[in-house]
Amino acid sequence: MKRKLISIIGRPNVGKSTLFNRIIGQKKSIVSDIRGVTRDRVTGSFNWLNREYSVVDTGGFIHNSKDLINREVNIQSDIAQNESDLILLIMDSRQEITSNDRELAQIVLRLDKPYIFVLNKVDQSNKEFNKNKFYELGLNEPMLVSAQTGYNIGDLLDKVADMIPTTNDEAEFCDCNLAVIGMPNVGKSSFVNKILNKNLSIVSNIAGTTRDSVDSFFKYYNKTIRLVDTAGLRKRSKINEEIEFYSLIRTERSLEQADVAIVMIDANLGFRKQDRDIVRMVLDQGKGMVLAVNKWDLVNKDTDSMKKYIEQIVYQFPSIGHYPIIFTSVTSNKRVQTVLSEAIEVFERRNNKIKTNDLNKWLDRVLQINPPPAVKGKYLKVKYVSQIRKAPPLFVFFTNHPDLFPIQYKRYLENQIRSEFNLKGVSIKISFRAK
Repeated sequence: MKRKLISIIGRPNVGKSTLFNRIIGQKKSIVSDIRGVTRDRVTGSFNWLNREYSVVDTGGFIHNSKDLINREVNIQSDIAQNESDLILLIMDSRQEITSNDRELAQIVLRLDKPYIFVLNKVDQSNKEFNKNKFYELGLNEPMLVSAQTGYNIGDLLDKVADMIPTTNDEAEFCDCNLAVIGMPNVGKSSFVNKILNKNLSIVSNIAGTTRDSVDSFFKYYNKTIRLVDTAGLRKRSKINEEIEFYSLIRTERSLEQADVAIVMIDANLGFRKQDRDIVRMVLDQGKGMVLAVNKWDLVNKDTDSMKKYIEQIVYQFPSIGHYPIIFTSVTSNKRVQTVLSEAIEVFERRNNKIKTNDLNKWLDRVLQINPPPAVKGKYLKVKYVSQIRKAPPLFVFFTNHPDLFPIQYKRYLENQIRSEFNLKGVSIKISFRAK
């Protein structure tokens, strides 16, 4: 089920980051240095009343600023507003209302989105004085909180839960959730359109959190497949910083719901840092993955081009050697169906449960070929192995000294188990426990 996204917006220094950290229960920040100024662009998640939420802390709002960094901060607020399900508009109760407060209040009132007006830095002994001057903004009754001390935060989260109703998500009834993700202009939307045109049994369309976000359902070999958040990025004329921030939020939300991610890259641009970051995000979340190298028809190539391209990718990111890499051209309709069928196969492998008997027969063979080394004068023994979870698979090795196994031997076991049981495209976890 898709997590609802909450945006915290407001002008600088009203306590947005403090409130963000208070809500998620930890300090978390991603900083970017531009012209000597540091500001946060942070996303996180939290659970309240047994429901999961995502929350984004935007930069401060500075209306009509010509300064570059302030324009970027404004853009971040704009992105969060367009993407969010609920807005927390936060102001400083101890300060006078500024022109930026007034402008931001008008923006929130014009948006067709639920919001909560939050007055932060509340002096509990003088609450009424603090809030009375803000009624002129025409906003809802403010919630009085102190992010620093935690005052009234529980009541605020109760109100968040009340304003975001629980919905029955149709995604729960599909067989497989696929996310098509990647950097802008790599062909994600064209790929999705091609898939939907070739598979005309569309079950339904569910509008997402923005005007251009639609999750598509279709039938594929008697399976109901959901393409998660298929719209991709809106084309906008603002600066590149906006695109990267928007892309990150959309990618994270798509991955939360996906079983398998189809990561698309541009063959002409190569495997860039942003692509590596997206792949790392997929693997960290334990999702299945297929790497689709699009626009292959535009590359000057010879008989060894694919092999060399794969070698370059694996050199930059060795773990990607465990995942399918498919060269495609959406415009030429080359291998588009191959990408889809491979993603479905990865999904099935990800949900496979290997019998304990088969695992331990395999373990006996690999231990005879390459037994574990002695470490610190202790002989290491692996007694047995079992798969205790699927999607993603978790394999637990029961040993006499689990803390002493070197990383090289753990990688050896992982590589062998992948090879033996055909786990191509599947993110697996292995754990060592005492027995």
